[in-house]
Amino acid sequence: MKLKINYKIIVLSSLLLATLSHAQTPGSLKTLFPQKSDLSVSQAGWQRIDLTPEIRSKIQSDYSDLRIFDAQGKETPFFVGQYQGPKEVPASQEQVLKVLNAKREKVKENIFLETYEIELPGSLNEQAHYFIVLKSLQDNFVKQVQIKNKEDDAEEALLEKTSLFRYGRAQEKMSIDWNHKGVHKILFSLEGEGDYLEPTFHWVQENENVPRQNEGHSEEARKDVLSIVDTSEEGKKTVLIVGRPSGIVPESILLKNSDSNYSRSVKVFDVKKGQEVRLVGVGKIFNGLILGETGNQEIRVSSTFGDKLKIEIENEDSPPLVNLSVEALSRNNLLFFFVDSEKYANLESNFGSLYFGGARVKAPRYDLQELAQGVEIEKLFLSSHEVQLAPVTANGDYIAEKSFEEFLKPGIQEDPKSFAYSQSLKVSEPGGIVAIPLSLAHLENLRKDLGDFRILDKDQQQWPYQLSRDTQEVKVELNIQKQNTQNQKTIYKITNPHPKIDLSSIQLKIDNLLFDRPYQIFSHRGEVEEQLVSTGSLYRRPGSSSNISISLGRLRFESLELIVSDGNEQALELSQATSNVETPIFNALLKGDYTLYFGNPNVLFPTYEITQFKDLIENLQEAPSELGPIQKNILEAKVSQVTREMGGGGEKQFYLWILLGAALVVLAVFSLRLAKGGEGK
Repeated sequence: MKLKINYKIIVLSSLLLATLSHAQTPGSLKTLFPQKSDLSVSQAGWQRIDLTPEIRSKIQSDYSDLRIFDAQGKETPFFVGQYQGPKEVPASQEQVLKVLNAKREKVKENIFLETYEIELPGSLNEQAHYFIVLKSLQDNFVKQVQIKNKEDDAEEALLEKTSLFRYGRAQEKMSIDWNHKGVHKILFSLEGEGDYLEPTFHWVQENENVPRQNEGHSEEARKDVLSIVDTSEEGKKTVLIVGRPSGIVPESILLKNSDSNYSRSVKVFDVKKGQEVRLVGVGKIFNGLILGETGNQEIRVSSTFGDKLKIEIENEDSPPLVNLSVEALSRNNLLFFFVDSEKYANLESNFGSLYFGGARVKAPRYDLQELAQGVEIEKLFLSSHEVQLAPVTANGDYIAEKSFEEFLKPGIQEDPKSFAYSQSLKVSEPGGIVAIPLSLAHLENLRKDLGDFRILDKDQQQWPYQLSRDTQEVKVELNIQKQNTQNQKTIYKITNPHPKIDLSSIQLKIDNLLFDRPYQIFSHRGEVEEQLVSTGSLYRRPGSSSNISISLGRLRFESLELIVSDGNEQALELSQATSNVETPIFNALLKGDYTLYFGNPNVLFPTYEITQFKDLIENLQEAPSELGPIQKNILEAKVSQVTREMGGGGEKQFYLWILLGAALVVLAVFSLRLAKGGEGK
């Protein structure tokens, strides 16, 4: 559904706006980003941008306030891909070990011991390395390990004072080097806090010159140092307040310090202004010779939204950790875009620029983003070319929020009395776009072209709006009733509670498993003659359970008559009929209190200059707003009531009656004066 545009006004407005300084005219999406960085490409083909910490610290976490423009100012589509580094070479052989016996017991409060009797393979290759690898669904644990020789009467200890653990994003040690040849049965014991691991045991053989799979986090993970805003000691806790730039979304937190022997429980909270503090991570950091391992400094965290993190470290009776620092471990996201050979050949200098920051625009929607969903990022990384980023500079075309608001002014006044319905609108925070979704109640009382819609302020001045490219889907419940079955046909009546709205299709929920039956659909609406609107077959194949969809084109109806030919089968069980309606959305730049008016078949279609900046307006972030209930327009109702009492005739006749009444009053006054003058003479 498109708004009609007065092209003469647009041309004239364009000529006028061309005379204004660029700093006053928001004619380009680029004007919404405060900073930029020029881009240099080395050759045609796929390009990748590795964002610097400076850029990531100034953008939103969803990369919404970031765009690429070429040297001609044309927006260049891109997508964000997560690069995880080169894939590890797999082990040459792996097999599941056979568990002969298992014993589990609770040693003391929250300490669990589990012992497994395991059978190992027979012969070992002298030229290979062997590992026992454990796999478990449990997360966040540290277990002491002991391995004994089951074949020895004394159950000789083969391995003691080592541990297995899992903490944070891929931070784990779950394998044991094995070099005990001639041992075929072992007792494998796991002891520690938390629940039983109940692992599966795997025998892994790696040949010579095959690299062993890395343990811990990937080297390709992104590390960013976070600033510690405040440090305090609260009882037996150390509390850190850490700043989090919006563009850095950690999957894990690294708590580094200079102590060599410690084991501390840690909690991480997300802190967002105006909201309750939210727990996003729990874990333990540790280090010490008693474990024989380097330990763990990583705490996995869930999604964070605030600009700060609160970290609580339980010290108990131990002294606080020394020289604490905090790093964010996040995904290594890269930007990918394509430069064809013709464009590259015509480059005179830089390809273009990366514009970012401001937090004023919505995330872009490119076809490339959907097409890239099946792309293997590791392969694309190897075939792409790294883009060189110039130092970040201020965007000279940037339009500050205040200047942008001042550019848009209200239009001419409109008499609200001619509209049948009204609705209040409150906009508390300026700076973004106000989305006004139209409901079914709106569509039932608006013209088909939507031209009888107005936004008025307290002075009855119009405020411009435009039709958004976005829509919202509303589900309409239709009433379905089985009428009768005769002559091997069943008739169903489907009634529409919204006969003034176009429906493009209906969805039928049919409870039968399999069917294939011819059908016809006839529409009924008021005095309009019955029309055949659809014919075909209702069918469902084995394994399918989806609803049956029937296209209607664009149809307004009060009821449908569905006739199904059953043959010698029982009638179909139709339990539900629905239709999905895509309702339009209007966009406007507003601040304060307004009233929406609609429902006037005679008003002219509006034309606003805001339509020149459709792409710009579409990309702005939405400002919070509040819509009141739809109600009968009080001003229109008063006029209608008076005109009805005077015999109808509409608003013009109402004013005519007022004029005639005034004339009668004037005539009466003159008559009285003449009468008094005659008596005096």
